[in-house]
Amino acid sequence: MHSIKEIFKKGPGPSSSHTLGPMNAALYMKHCHPQADAWKVRLQGSLALTGKGHLTDDILIRTLGPATEVTFDLKGTPVHPNTMYITALQDGEELETVQFVSIGGGKLEINGVPAANTPEIYPHSTMAAIRRWCKEQDITLDQYVDMVEGPGLNDYLDDIMDAMLASVREGLAAEGILPGSLKLKRVAKELHEDALACTDPDEIFHLLLASYAFAASEQNAAGGFVVTAPTMGSCGILPALIYHFLHDRNYSRAQLLKGLKVA
Repeated sequence: MHSIKEIFKKGPGPSSSHTLGPMNAALYMKHCHPQADAWKVRLQGSLALTGKGHLTDDILIRTLGPATEVTFDLKGTPVHPNTMYITALQDGEELETVQFVSIGGGKLEINGVPAANTPEIYPHSTMAAIRRWCKEQDITLDQYVDMVEGPGLNDYLDDIMDAMLASVREGLAAEGILPGSLKLKRVAKELHEDALACTDPDEIFHLLLASYAFAASEQNAAGGFVVTAPTMGSCGILPALIYHFLHDRNYSRAQLLKGLKVA
């Protein structure tokens, strides 16, 4: 198994391949060409066909700046369904064009070079083996994670938890219509208000959790920053639980960090 850091990542919704990957590609180009004053981006394959609905052009312009021209190439033959070309310009002259393939999870292939494989750091591959080993060593599951991951994980997950909580909090405060042709209305705030007005304890519990999950999911749909858990499509479930246990059940952040490690 890979590091937990490979599972929990922050980024703009609604898709790790259509928004997080393109954002990372744009950041790569800005790092390589800080002198660039304009950009051209050509999207192919799925990025061209569904990129508008997935806010791909929006995140590219937000990251590269307003002097960015995004085109949707529906006729070209992509090397991969999620192919894009970013050109850096200075004073109208081309500096470099780079081919990116967004392979999922925000990872990129750059000019045909595969993304570096992250090492598998966990010595066991099944839950039964992990539990058996922990019993032999007389340690808890979160202690097992600490042992394998090493120092720095708490700080990383503390930042991840802040992002999860923010996605719920901001989603609960938002109103209006979500981006896209379906014109879906946000419902998280109304669900939360219904929960606060409810007198049935069981119904309150269900409405609260639903409102939290909808809040994070609606932030994702609107292109807000969420946490992959493990994908952006499932970004509402764990944050809803974290928010509930912190604010409604008075669990400590230290307890919830242990929970994230085991989750």
